[in-house]
Formats: sequence, structure tokens, C-alpha cells
Amino acid sequence: MTMKIQCPCCSQRYEVSSEDFGKVITCQACGKDFTVANTTRQTGNAAGLPFTPVRLNFSDVMKAGFDTGVKNLFPLLGAWFLWVLTIWIPYINIGTTIAIVNIPIELAKGKTFSPTSIFDKKYRQYMGEFFLVLGLKWMALQPAFALCVFPGIILMLAWSQAVFLVLDKGVNPAEALTLSNKMMDGNKWVSCGINFLLGITFWLGIFFWARIMMIIPGVGGVLLLAWVACSQVVSLGVTGVIYGKLTQTAARSDSE
Repeated sequence: MTMKIQCPCCSQRYEVSSEDFGKVITCQACGKDFTVANTTRQTGNAAGLPFTPVRLNFSDVMKAGFDTGVKNLFPLLGAWFLWVLTIWIPYINIGTTIAIVNIPIELAKGKTFSPTSIFDKKYRQYMGEFFLVLGLKWMALQPAFALCVFPGIILMLAWSQAVFLVLDKGVNPAEALTLSNKMMDGNKWVSCGINFLLGITFWLGIFFWARIMMIIPGVGGVLLLAWVACSQVVSLGVTGVIYGKLTQTAARSDSE
């Protein structure tokens, strides 16, 4: 049996066999040694997630997400601005976009990061899996939204963690959708409420600062841009907290 693993230091991917479990290998990318862990022992899937029931709490997630965003304010703002400034550059923008999507994973693990790390070429190695999981979601969501919209919203919430599982756990895209659905079981309404609050707050702020910009163009424009950036920071923080809480049992099991 073969499976994909990642170097815990630099996230370089490797494919190993069951015979390699327990062996210490040296990462060819960063030169650090790490032990090949058997992450299939809990459930028999590549992610090794036990899926013991985890229930999200609305107020806890919002508070922790806000605190996480503020704690990482400057790295998050720097990464966001660098992404916006370079989004027009072909090929580079693929890696930086995947890096931005990967930020909640780093926040969930309590890691610090540099804004310039979004240009790391390692993110482009996920390009195939990244677009495949997005493509699978898009194909399934089209008919779901066509059926009175509501089924599409449910599936969006159910599959919201799939891309993180692909990037973080090396799960294949099809399995990631199934695992995400299990993780979100019983948490869809809380997630929906959180996204609704973030969304309505964001657009009310856009409306308010846009009105200010009409009165004071220069200052209003700067404040509007600052509002958009800070909203993205809080959103990334909340997303990281949600993923961290949903996978905390898996992390605990792997460390035991």
C-alpha cells in the first residue's frame, strides 16, 4: 500500500509504502529528518482522521477567529497585499493563490509565516489536486444550485473543508469531499451563521465606506481598502479556527 506524506518542516510531498512506516528519512527539499508515521491507523483513509464528533460553537469560533486574525494581522495583510499586487502575473498567480488558500491551515496549526512565503514554489506542486477538487465541487454544485438553490448551499458548506484536506493531508480530491462532508456533519448551520455574519458585516462596511469615499475621495478610498483588507484578515482567522477545531482530534491522535 502506498500513501502520500508531507515533510512537517517544509510540506514537501513524498510517496511512501507501508514498509516505510516508522523509518526516519531526510527531506530532499529542506534537509531535515522526520519519521514516516502511519496515518491510516485510525480510519483506513489517507487523512487518518478519527472523526469523533466535534461541534462548533458560534461565539467561540468568532472570538478565536478574531483573536487569531489580530495576532497575525501584519503577516496576513502583507500576504494579502502581495497577492493582490501580483495576481496578474501568469503561473506565479497560481502558486500565490494556493498559498493564500493554505493560510488557514498554517493558522490552525499555530504556525507563524512570512508574507513573502506565498511565492514559495512548493505551492505550485499542488496545482493539479487544487484545480481538480475545485472542478469536482463546481460540477456538482451546478445542478444543486439549479434545484432551488438550497441544496447547493448545503453542499458548499459540507465541502468547505475539502481543499484544506487536499493541501494539508494529501488526500485525493474525491475522498476529500467525502471526508469534509463527515467533518461538517452537525456543523453546517453554525458555519452558515458565521459566514452570513461575516458577509453581511463586510457588505455593510463596503456600503458605508463607499459613501464616505464619495464625500472625501482620497481618505474614503484608503479607508475602504483598509476595510476590505481587515475583513479578509478576520475571515482567514475564522476559517483557520474552524479547520483547526474540526481536525484537532486527528492532530491529538497522531501525536499519541
